[in-house]
Amino acid sequence: MPGHRRLRLAAGEPAPALRPRGGTLKPTHATVLTALAPLADGAATGRQFVARRGGVLVTAELAQAGIRDDTFNGIRVRTVLRETGAELGSNRFDFDAHDTVPRPGFVHTLHDLDRMHRFGELAPKPLRAAIGQYLDLYTDAPVSAPHQHRAAPTASHSHTARPARMSAQSPPRVLVSPLYLAGPDGPRDQATAPLLQRGWTAQTGRLRTTYTSPSALLRVEARTDTTGPAWIITGHHDPGGPLAWRAAADAKTPPEAIVALNTAVAQLPGSDDPGRALPPSSTALDPLIDAGWRRFHPNDIVYIEPVHGLARIDRGAPAAHHAFRRSDWFITAGRLGIGPRAGWHIEMSAHIPSPLLAAVTGALLDLTPVERPQHSLADEHLPYLDIARAPTRDRPLAASRTSAARGSTTTAPAHPAPAPAPTTPQPAEDPTPVRRRQDSVTAPPSTALAMGLAQLAQNPGPDSPASRLVTRGLLDIPGIDSAFATALTREALRPAALEVARAMVGKLIDEGEPWTHAAASWLSRAGADWQTSAQFCNGLAWQARSRHNSAGTHLDGTDHLRHPCPDPIHAQALRHLQLTGWRYDFRCRTITDQLADISQSHRSQWDPYTRALQAFALLGQSKPEGFTAMRDCLDEAGDNPAVVHALLHGLWLGDGLTNQAEEILRLAAWPTLADDDPVMLFRSATALRLLGRRDEALEAVHAAMEQLGPNAPEFHADLVRERSLITLLPRASRG
Repeated sequence: MPGHRRLRLAAGEPAPALRPRGGTLKPTHATVLTALAPLADGAATGRQFVARRGGVLVTAELAQAGIRDDTFNGIRVRTVLRETGAELGSNRFDFDAHDTVPRPGFVHTLHDLDRMHRFGELAPKPLRAAIGQYLDLYTDAPVSAPHQHRAAPTASHSHTARPARMSAQSPPRVLVSPLYLAGPDGPRDQATAPLLQRGWTAQTGRLRTTYTSPSALLRVEARTDTTGPAWIITGHHDPGGPLAWRAAADAKTPPEAIVALNTAVAQLPGSDDPGRALPPSSTALDPLIDAGWRRFHPNDIVYIEPVHGLARIDRGAPAAHHAFRRSDWFITAGRLGIGPRAGWHIEMSAHIPSPLLAAVTGALLDLTPVERPQHSLADEHLPYLDIARAPTRDRPLAASRTSAARGSTTTAPAHPAPAPAPTTPQPAEDPTPVRRRQDSVTAPPSTALAMGLAQLAQNPGPDSPASRLVTRGLLDIPGIDSAFATALTREALRPAALEVARAMVGKLIDEGEPWTHAAASWLSRAGADWQTSAQFCNGLAWQARSRHNSAGTHLDGTDHLRHPCPDPIHAQALRHLQLTGWRYDFRCRTITDQLADISQSHRSQWDPYTRALQAFALLGQSKPEGFTAMRDCLDEAGDNPAVVHALLHGLWLGDGLTNQAEEILRLAAWPTLADDDPVMLFRSATALRLLGRRDEALEAVHAAMEQLGPNAPEFHADLVRERSLITLLPRASRG
């Protein structure tokens, strides 16, 4: 029937009443929200859908599409504490991502959404389920109501352990290490105790409090405004005179580090110049050297934390040819960048007294667990933290903790604070490990994560539309980094969890952030073998090249190529990333030069993929010994696609190799490679062109184009160039 529209109804659902023509009903936010019912136990109130769950108030509202104020393409959910109004979390749920609307990619007005509802075209159940999983992660359970809209769990998940929720009345506290990634939510009230104990005076203003030493030569400012540093420490040659040195710390610096700084400054000489009779600042770096920190750039002082690369100390050496170059100290820790990042930084004058610099280096090396609210930990730092449950009893931080934890980095105070009274041990409340960077964990993953990973494992491949949709939903789960710590230890969940971890690292790549150590850390946590590392790093290195964020940008030096590391999986991943990045940049000579000086004992510990990358570099430089290296790699790991592709790449890149085209075709037919592999077909087309087999070469390059995914424009351009070269060959004569 012309103009007839088919209604899409769920089984057993009555047909909705059709809207009469010419009706005067005008849809509102409330009518659309009632149709979607995004909160299982909520109700529409004006422009919001509201629900109360214990001490948490949850609101849902239509999310604007950003094109016009009256177009919408999702639901925005916010959770706040009812008593204080503090926001616990906020998330956005797209209609497209949860199959809510029938036409993905469009934005909709209230009238559109209302019409879809009346014609049975809205599918709000997946949206409600996603919102329900999000809220269950950290809010109290919803009150059961007769108008319950959330779908009941299926039989396969009905006995899955529910995720831990965050209580609004008493947020759980944990012990975390290392200190430099613990965040700023620590004992701020103790930061100035070392100053007051030594007779410093305090003067409070509107946005700052200034503490002055008895000699008036030293000053500490604690600022509450957000336009500059939160702490400024200065030393003067004379009371009220010019500065001798200065240190400034931002608001995200852990308060324990501020305690260490203030303890150090309170113990400085006060009768004369504050910097007199003190060792040079560079001596404060000795503990870093002893801890294995690596120095780069011989002309400058640059030390980087050796395992994850998330902390560094820099000081540029003054140069005559660089009139404006500063020689101050710059200390950074955690992730820094544009936007809300959790990292922190401290700047110090070039002539800073050594005890202050030593206090900061001590904080960077401090592995003593500190107590934090669990929800305050930054998601971007969770993969690198050791976390344990904190005892329920009160355990105030002792005033002497900083000096005790840092050993010789600060001098002992002349008037130490009285020791706290001893407490009776309570075995029942000993901290229980929640998650460690490398240790196995027995706690079950969250319900939402387990369900998502199980669904991801059933999809055809990581790059399929269904897999990308599931991955996008998993990345929206709050605290997802922490939940993955458990999933990576489960054999059944590990492959899918690594795919989502690859997506997390991919986001860092797309945002131009450092990403290499994050990738290596995920592999280390998963206990990845060399095959998994090769596959994981291969895809990331190619993505980074296309985004102009190559691995070499973030890997200083070559220690991970030359020397063993306490974490061999982490070092292996960095090696794979750097060598693969050079491979995609066609830096064959760089690979051979960097690997040539490595001792035979270290070469014997190489994994097969590293040896394949060395063979690639030899073949790419058209060196005959590359054939010997290639055959050795095939004998050792010819069943691994990453190894075969690296060798095939080297054969393709070489020039004038003996029987080069035949060798490419022989390797392209290797049983490890799939018949529809577009890269294999591309290499085969080149070999067939070199042999003058025009029709077969065209067939191969056309097959590669057909198998290529939609998001590979650079590779598509390579295929087009290859086809152009093939068409220059003379056509075969037709009889």
